[in-house]
Amino acid sequence: MRMGEGADRKDLDRELEAFIKDFQSVSRQFVRRQLTWFRSDPVFRWVQAADRAKAVEELEEAIGKEEQEFLRMYDEEEERRKRREERGKRIGDKLKGRKEKVGRERGGE
Repeated sequence: MRMGEGADRKDLDRELEAFIKDFQSVSRQFVRRQLTWFRSDPVFRWVQAADRAKAVEELEEAIGKEEQEFLRMYDEEEERRKRREERGKRIGDKLKGRKEKVGRERGGE
């Protein structure tokens, strides 16, 4: 070992140790931010997995509710689409009737 090599090695070891501690700290902070974000987002469901049977039951219930809600929303959107189509057809029929009336009036003059 050359002179000064031991001191350099110790400095590197301390730097590496400091880096690892900083990295661990920043990683934990990042995880906490992610958990806060996920918990506040209603898209995600939190289930306690300690009791597996209960967790499966909760998930099945949530999936069933979400499916029912999706189908309800889909049906409502389909009804809105049909009403828009019917309204558009009525407006089109009125415009067609007016066009024919104007044509008769002009032709009858």
